[in-house]
Amino acid sequence: MKTDSIFYQLFAEFPNIFFELLGRSISDNQDYQFRSVEIKQTRQEIANPLSSQAIIDLIETIIVYKFPHLSREEVENMLKLNALKQTRVYQEALEEGREEGKLSAVPLLLKAGITVEEIAEQLQINLDTVRKIAQQQT
Repeated sequence: MKTDSIFYQLFAEFPNIFFELLGRSISDNQDYQFRSVEIKQTRQEIANPLSSQAIIDLIETIIVYKFPHLSREEVENMLKLNALKQTRVYQEALEEGREEGKLSAVPLLLKAGITVEEIAEQLQINLDTVRKIAQQQT
């Protein structure tokens, strides 16, 4: 069992944020109770770093819109993202995102007339992978 520390900290420090996001006043919802409930994670949830990253991105986006005067560094400190960024899950998701970004650049580079060998070398990706992408483009 594990508690979601990010949401716990958000709602503990900013109890009105939930209702602000809904555009409602907390006084309209006097029955509201803040609790931290433990949930059991399934193997799939633990093994899927991209879903965790999507949640983190969503939280960052909400915070950025609700606190437009804060800098990126202040948002990271508020959400304690520095510790999160050191986790294996975050690092793996980041690496997967970088790899996907490189692969999505291949068709554009091919259209620009760059050879598959140069693309593989410059992006540091497998030559066969670049060739497969090139074949799909024709």
